[in-house]
Amino acid sequence: MGFFDNLADKFDDAKRSAKRSARKARKKTGSDTTLEAVGKITGKAVGTAAGAVAATAFEFGKAAYDKAVEKADELNEFKAEFSRYDDERVRWILDHSSGLRKMAAMSILKERGVL
Repeated sequence: MGFFDNLADKFDDAKRSAKRSARKARKKTGSDTTLEAVGKITGKAVGTAAGAVAATAFEFGKAAYDKAVEKADELNEFKAEFSRYDDERVRWILDHSSGLRKMAAMSILKERGVL
């Protein structure tokens, strides 16, 4: 499983957890909407609660995006390094590595038509 597949799985897990928490909050407070429930729990107006929820969602999304960009840059660095190697050495890296190194080696071999 590649990095991006793993990131997608973690995002799906977080989404399910958030939905579960929202249902529990609505049930506990007798609210019709999640924002109303958050407002009741925090003691803030619905608009203030909505702002807090939006800010948290933005930070989560920004962190996930930053991590994805960081990993993409790292992958490109490996590809630049491995592109200087002959096919046998890249094949060895593919067979004896994991994660981004393996992904970079596979990408190089596919570009060269070896895979």
